[in-house]
Amino acid sequence: MEKIQQIHLILALIVIGVLSIIFAYASQNSFLFLFASISFVLGLIIFRWGYFLGPLLTSFTKTSIKLGDYELSPAQDAILKRTANGYYASMYLSIALKDSSTFKTESQNLMLIQTFEKAITSLRHTTKISLLITNVDVSEFLEKLIEKRSLAEQKRSQLKPNSAQAAILDREIESYNSQIKQLSSGQKPMQVLAYAQVTAFGATKSEALAKVKNYAQQTAAVLANSLATEVVILNGRDILNCFEWEIISPASKEDISSELL
Repeated sequence: MEKIQQIHLILALIVIGVLSIIFAYASQNSFLFLFASISFVLGLIIFRWGYFLGPLLTSFTKTSIKLGDYELSPAQDAILKRTANGYYASMYLSIALKDSSTFKTESQNLMLIQTFEKAITSLRHTTKISLLITNVDVSEFLEKLIEKRSLAEQKRSQLKPNSAQAAILDREIESYNSQIKQLSSGQKPMQVLAYAQVTAFGATKSEALAKVKNYAQQTAAVLANSLATEVVILNGRDILNCFEWEIISPASKEDISSELL
């Protein structure tokens, strides 16, 4: 519902912008027409790239955004909380979990668990790792797997039995068969959105921010190397999403998708 309201608001603003330009042109006032055109273009730019321009502008003007008892840093990359003794600062990192235990063998799953344990034990600072988990509609994915298997089988039939390429295709077909079998038996994969939070304390706001940025960089490097995946330090709307999810989590996959747009 909220997403539909946002779309209606965007369409209304576009219509108003276009009508303003038409009105300015019809009035034959060149200054008014130029002003309306520039304002409309700037509005589109802010709408499209506001997530990128926002942190730059607030960082340049050193403006903090209040969030109740908390505040968003001017660079929009940290959440701050003031106490009687100083400041707490938290930063968030997205973790791209690409491996899944659903279609792996027992030995591969053991290796996956060991990799995750290695990542956890390698962390130098207190770190909170959160997971948002939702079911995935496998019908379309299953059709694509069947198509890929058919294509691989077609290529395999054209090769010599003992060739290296045939062996590769045999393993590929075996992988497709395993996935199709598990999906067809009712086993559903899950979509996982993972992010980490690190926190530092400082006597002053600048000290807390400097410490937490150092912690975040170290944590990102450790997780990226241990899990062999991409870890990104978040800012802007993404960090606000993580902050809000600590209080109220998304109710559905559609809610998550709308937040990430």
